[in-house]
Amino acid sequence: EVEQEPAINYELSYDQLAAFVEGEHRIVYGADCADWVPATMDVNNTGLITDNGGLLEKWPFNQIKPCLVYQGQIIGYLNPNDYSLFENGTAADITNPDYEVMVEFPKIYYKLEHEWDNIAVWNSCKLSNVKIYISNKAKDGYVCYAHTRQGVEYDSIYISAYENIVNADGKLLCNSGVWPGNKFSHSYVLENLSTMKDAQYGTFNYHVATMLQILSMLLFKEYEGSYTYGNGFKNTNTNLFWHSGTNNTKGMFYGLFKGGDFCSKLFGLENILGQSSLILDGFMSTETKSFLVYDPTNPNCTINYNGTNYIEYAPPIDTYSGYAVRFDPSSTGGFLPVSRVPVASYGKPYYNCANTIKKPSEYTSAVDTSNKPYMLYSFGGEWDVSLQSLMTYTAMYKRDDNAYNVERLICYPNSKKS
Repeated sequence: EVEQEPAINYELSYDQLAAFVEGEHRIVYGADCADWVPATMDVNNTGLITDNGGLLEKWPFNQIKPCLVYQGQIIGYLNPNDYSLFENGTAADITNPDYEVMVEFPKIYYKLEHEWDNIAVWNSCKLSNVKIYISNKAKDGYVCYAHTRQGVEYDSIYISAYENIVNADGKLLCNSGVWPGNKFSHSYVLENLSTMKDAQYGTFNYHVATMLQILSMLLFKEYEGSYTYGNGFKNTNTNLFWHSGTNNTKGMFYGLFKGGDFCSKLFGLENILGQSSLILDGFMSTETKSFLVYDPTNPNCTINYNGTNYIEYAPPIDTYSGYAVRFDPSSTGGFLPVSRVPVASYGKPYYNCANTIKKPSEYTSAVDTSNKPYMLYSFGGEWDVSLQSLMTYTAMYKRDDNAYNVERLICYPNSKKS
């Protein structure tokens, strides 16, 4: 008889009023993790992580592992402190363009909701406590959207450890030693992904981002990314971008807050913040500024540019330009921004939370017109964007089909279907 994995349940909450008005960080650990000591990163000196509470030895962090993948199957797990080696110390061919260097993430169920019995009003904006529940087991009201695709659940997914690009020969590269400059647009990648890679591969999407947001808050008990683990690489000179694999020997976490000239790493994912702009698939806005979100539970819903079979969420309560101040969390919709503050209020704690929510007609250039009437967004990248965009705040930057957008593949392995 196979021994069943015991149920694991965690709970977080944070006070939006304290976070955005008073500038205080009030994430509270709840059930089963109340005595946790959060991890920290020395962003002003070594860039390394300190885990005095041993959280990295707990689920789910102890099941997040770098691996070398070929045609959707793991060749072997990599040494987390040196990706050029397998766990047993033998050499791993991570520069082979036919292989993908990826990071395995176990299935994570979560539920997001408001705590409406704790309400504050600021500038006519209602702010509540937000509750986040995390489990390794299916429960009522919980979803595992990062691990679901077209109605199929997967026990784990693999996320590319590096920024991926399509070279001049049309080959999608996920290996070490590659300069992050796409030769083809993201539109081209979506249209031709099935010929570039096997069917179990997809692109980075909104629900995978939501999972990373939740994991980051759980590990660090923080939501201000740039002050927690650095601001990532930022430089207007695109010739100075870091090649993939720059941080192969930096462990699973690395980040500095020193002018942005350093390549970052979070959960083994290099440059998930800073450097190049990453297209956030499965999330868009309309001419009415409502949101359309990819529905992975629908067998007929795929990543697309016309919102077919996407779930629509009502538009924000305000329309002025600025930075996000209130979020409307839900299990199916993630952390949707619903209210903003004017740019004049810029600064911590608003710093790079989420920029202006746009409708397609508000852009007249640098946007693929075939995307209309929908507006797509970038995530966690561009030279001046910190990982603040990752911490419960989805980046709201215009989609640009230029050579400096990058890809980040997701693999849904056939051998890991539930």
